Amino acid sequence: ADADAVFDELNAASVAPQQQSTVALLRAKAALEVGDVTKAVTVLEAGLEVNDQSAALHRALGLALERAGATERAYAELARTFELDPADAPSGRRAVDLALGLAADAADEGQRQLWNERALEAAELLVAADASPRHQALAGEAAFAASRFESAANALGLALEGQPDDTRLAYLLGRSLAEMGDDEKALAVLTEAVSHRPDAELAGRIHRQVGKIQARGLELEAAVRSFTLAGDEKTAHMIQEIGAGFGEALEARRDLVGKIAQLRAMELELESLNDAEGVTAMRERAAAFQQELDALEQNLDEVREALRDL
Repeated sequence: ADADAVFDELNAASVAPQQQSTVALLRAKAALEVGDVTKAVTVLEAGLEVNDQSAALHRALGLALERAGATERAYAELARTFELDPADAPSGRRAVDLALGLAADAADEGQRQLWNERALEAAELLVAADASPRHQALAGEAAFAASRFESAANALGLALEGQPDDTRLAYLLGRSLAEMGDDEKALAVLTEAVSHRPDAELAGRIHRQVGKIQARGLELEAAVRSFTLAGDEKTAHMIQEIGAGFGEALEARRDLVGKIAQLRAMELELESLNDAEGVTAMRERAAAFQQELDALEQNLDEVREALRDL
């Protein structure tokens, strides 16, 4: 109470905005020390009404709001802090972390994407101020969460140059490359990552991603091994079953292609003999086999699509 009286006298005095900001920071600190977060927030908000350009006040308010559970407002204050003071990297990083957390907890896809985009914007500002591997990693993580896979791959690649043993970053890079359709590079990155012996949980995620890529490429035996290493016996068994049917389908396809080629050759030979009736017969038989082949190819496409969604 005595301290409050002193602060009130200072506030009532004719002092410069910077000095009033200092008083507000001291009052907020005193309130937080006794667990009065609500008062701290009120004091800091009042201070910002006088001096909205104070990075220190925005930072203190952001941290107090986070402590109060007002995460969205905390993000806004910390993002504003970094905007006012780009040297305050901890505030910028915390803003990114809060936005990613809000995205993860979002109730719908629209809100999830909104907060992931905000995280990416904040992370890109961090990189612009200091392109350290730590900040590139944050930008890569935020870009991946926002489904900006090319941006994610670029940032994660730069981050890995400074943190080559970070298997989590390598996993995210591998997934980004796979989403971009560059399965060859993705497999190389993921294979290298797993050689660094990550923890069991991350190793399982890496093996699973490798298995997905292998399955999409119809390397089914390799995919079965990868899913088994990931501890996903159910998916491994499913791929084995698909593989059995797929092998039969491939054999049937080869047989049909061969028959069609033979009929086309016979058609040309009969045509050279001016055997119109024979040519028509060969064409009809070839057309029938072609219909079977088209149906088979359609079934194989369905298999590829099913494997794509593993």
